[in-house]
Amino acid sequence: MKLISNILVVIAVFLQVEGFILYGMHVFSSTTIPNAASWFLWSYLSSLNAFAYYQDSGKDLSKSGVAIINALAMVSTFIFSIYLGSIEMPPPHDYLMIALGLLASFGWYRYSASVAQVMLQIAFTVAFLPTYLDLWANPLLEQSLPWFLWEASFFLGIVIVCLRWKGRYMEIMYPFVAFLRVGILLILLYWSSFLHSLFSS
Repeated sequence: MKLISNILVVIAVFLQVEGFILYGMHVFSSTTIPNAASWFLWSYLSSLNAFAYYQDSGKDLSKSGVAIINALAMVSTFIFSIYLGSIEMPPPHDYLMIALGLLASFGWYRYSASVAQVMLQIAFTVAFLPTYLDLWANPLLEQSLPWFLWEASFFLGIVIVCLRWKGRYMEIMYPFVAFLRVGILLILLYWSSFLHSLFSS
């Protein structure tokens, strides 16, 4: 089982990195100018999430590998955005993420990494809401391939936790919630028109 889980870790990390490369190429080659302030926030939350998940998983690099690579990719994107983007005030919903991120930091300091994990998953879910609303209105705003790669990576993350199961239910929360978040986004990408007709009828 350990060999299988290690192989899956390599595949999951590769999918995560490839997704960010494709997404970065799309973002930085388009007319959209990335906001360095927003990417700094994402970098902070994803880094905090990676450290908290590493602690919560019993310092198991196989289980936390996807979270760590995700954080490194976010930080790399932030660095690129400093040189290629702009520094502006974050959009309004980012302030709620800032508050939740600070609460997660306090929760980790005062209580445990598990408390931080719960707060961070709420923060990331809140961060996805504007994207969900945008895709509901126009599903052509996002490219599907990077999200498919990330969805596959998070699915493998769930499998890895199950293969290395030690009875800690909090370990499965991050990959499972991330899988659900991206899954909803993919549904909106491909089924928005159908859902519109369903709810309007």
